Amino acid sequence: FTQRMMLTKLGSTGGPLVSLVMFAIMGDTWSTKDCATVMTFAQVICLPGIIILCFLSDNYIVEHYESGAPSTEITGVTVSPTEKHDVRESCDRNAESSEPSKSFLCLPEHRVIPVVIAASDVMTGCAAGMSIRYFTIFFMDNLQLSPSIVSLLGILAPLGQIVLHKLAHVGGERIGRCQMVVMFKWIGISLMVSMILAYKHDIHVSIVCTLYLLRTSFMNATSNLTKSVLMDSVPRNERGKWSALESVNMFSWSGSAALGGILVVKKGIIFNFYATAAFQFISTLP
Repeated sequence: FTQRMMLTKLGSTGGPLVSLVMFAIMGDTWSTKDCATVMTFAQVICLPGIIILCFLSDNYIVEHYESGAPSTEITGVTVSPTEKHDVRESCDRNAESSEPSKSFLCLPEHRVIPVVIAASDVMTGCAAGMSIRYFTIFFMDNLQLSPSIVSLLGILAPLGQIVLHKLAHVGGERIGRCQMVVMFKWIGISLMVSMILAYKHDIHVSIVCTLYLLRTSFMNATSNLTKSVLMDSVPRNERGKWSALESVNMFSWSGSAALGGILVVKKGIIFNFYATAAFQFISTLP
């Protein structure tokens, strides 16, 4: 998961890079015509990737190594294939066992970890959706940044996440994946509040942008860890259903973005950022 997320973040720098070049050529202004041109071009360059997906097939799936093969990284932690097999078999036995198991909050014992992680991920997604769509407005209206500078921030943020994804992976092996997730989230929340306070106290815009980059990197550098824990805690035949929760997270972004819009209209964009930080903190409690 770590390598996949790092490649995904690296790929996400392509869009801001193209927009930076296009805005620089067109005059670097927030005109409706220029923004529409960039957005239209972005939709066009998405087509090749969609076409490639049409040719994917299950025939290209790599089979698991047999016992005795070298260690590989499939989840967030490096273990041998034999150990992976033991974990999966343990999950399967827990799910299929007919004996009654202990319960926690009315949940069977083997369901506690995946339910708690999934709930935390959904709450985090809702909190992120409240503000992610409004950072560009904050940069444009409050910080008076040009389109090229905002595009540059869009390039630097994923690069920071790549570095912290690897750091989170290494730290997860040493102190525990869940502990690393909570620590990174709390650092990100602290940086979010620091960014708001820096803006309110008229600290130089470069400091505000730096705090934003650090905040975004820390908050988005742990998805590989939570997903690896989730996949290690459920039977193989249920992993597709639990992975489908990612779609729920994406859907929740739209709903929470509407909530964020209401807060922006009623209380202002800074209040919305405070609310986001509060909800993100609550999401770490499970």
